[in-house]
Amino acid sequence: MQSQVLIFLFCLLTTVRGAAAWSEWNAFKERHNKSYQSADEHRLRFLIFMDNKLRIAEHNKRWARGQESHQLGINQFADLSSREFRERLLHSEQVSQGFGDVYLMPSEVEIEPLPETVDWRTRNAVTAVKSQGDFPTCWSFAATGVVEGRHAIKYGHLQSLSEQNLIDCCLGSEGGYNTWRAVQCIRTLGGIDTEASYPYQGPAGPCSYRPSARAARVFGAVPLPQGNERTMAQALLSGPLAVSINAATIQFYRSGVFRDSSCSRSVNHAVLAVGYGTDPSYGDYWLIKNSWGTGWGESGYIRMARNSDNQCGVASSVFYPIV
Repeated sequence: MQSQVLIFLFCLLTTVRGAAAWSEWNAFKERHNKSYQSADEHRLRFLIFMDNKLRIAEHNKRWARGQESHQLGINQFADLSSREFRERLLHSEQVSQGFGDVYLMPSEVEIEPLPETVDWRTRNAVTAVKSQGDFPTCWSFAATGVVEGRHAIKYGHLQSLSEQNLIDCCLGSEGGYNTWRAVQCIRTLGGIDTEASYPYQGPAGPCSYRPSARAARVFGAVPLPQGNERTMAQALLSGPLAVSINAATIQFYRSGVFRDSSCSRSVNHAVLAVGYGTDPSYGDYWLIKNSWGTGWGESGYIRMARNSDNQCGVASSVFYPIV
C-alpha cells in the first residue's frame, strides 16, 4: 500500500512540476553522487527533495523582503528529512568534567574595548574546511581544529591533524563522544598524528597512532563560563575555540547571519569558532567553521548571530586547549 501511495505521489508531482524539476533532481544526484537502492527509495528521496526545495523557496521569499537575516539553499542534505538529518549527523555534545589539568581563564584577557573584528583565517591559524561525510564525527573535527589553531599560534606552524587518529584511538564514529573528551584523548595518547600520515576514513578501525608522526600535544584545557558571549569574545583574542551548537535548523544554511528564534540551546553538533564581526545589514555574528565541506554554507562556514541571547547555544559549551 505504501509503495502504491509513493508511486501515485511521485507521478503526480512529476506531472505538476514537469521537466524542470526532474532536471534539477538529476543535477542534484549527479553533483552529490547520490544513488538509491530501489525505485521506492528513489521516489521517496525525490519527494523529500521537492518538499525541502519548496520550504527553502518560501524562506528565501521572506529573506528577499528583508524579513530574514540568512538565506537557505539546496545542498548535499536536500534528500534528507529534518528527522533523518538529525539522526544521521547530530548527537549530544557537552563539555564534560575530569579532563585532568583544567585551567581557569586568566582575568587579564579582558580587554576594553574589544576589537571590532577577529578572523584567525587571516593569521594562518585555520586549516582548510574538511568534510565528515555521512558519519557523526563532528567532535573529531572540532578537536583537531582547535588544536591546529592553538598550536599554529604558539609555534608558528599550521598543520592539518588527523581526525581518524581520534576516531580509532578514542571511541569511534558511532556518536556519543564529544570534543572535550577527544582533546583529553590527545593528552592521554601523548599527541596526535598528522592528517597526511593518518587520513580520514570515517568508520572506526584499529588504533594506529604513531608517536613518530606526532604533530601536536595537549597539556590541559580552559572551559569558559556557560552562556557568556562576552567572555567567549575575549577568549577568541588568543585563538580559535571549540564550540558546540544546536544544528537542527542549519541544514540548508547558505549565507548571511543565521538567526532563528526557534533554535534550541541544547547543543548537538561540534564546530570551531575562528572569529567574530558585525554585518552592516544583519548585525553581530560569530564566524564558525563547520565540517560539512565547502559546498555547505559560506564555503563551509556559518555566521551565527552574536549577542543574540546565546543563539543555538553557541556559548553554552566552549573551551580551548593548552598546547
